[in-house]
Amino acid sequence: MSQQSEPNSETELQRMRDEVERLRHDSALFENPETICSFGQMAFDGDGVEQDYVAAANWFRIAAEQGNSRAQHNLALMCESGEGVRSAEPGQVQRR
Repeated sequence: MSQQSEPNSETELQRMRDEVERLRHDSALFENPETICSFGQMAFDGDGVEQDYVAAANWFRIAAEQGNSRAQHNLALMCESGEGVRSAEPGQVQRR
């Protein structure tokens, strides 16, 4: 069994502290409904990522469940048009 080596310098400890702080910041973004809605908009538009209506609908659903009105509106439009949602089940988002 290999053991992880312990940090041997103050520089390495600082690098690890910085990484922990970055991860805390990144995880906080996923708790922000506006940020989550923005991920949905990016997926819908194909802005910086491949356009994916199913992913967009899922992001909008998550934000909508947290009370984000823009996400609720966008998800309603997607349900109405059938983009990213199963047309046989209005209001239900496809799961991956």
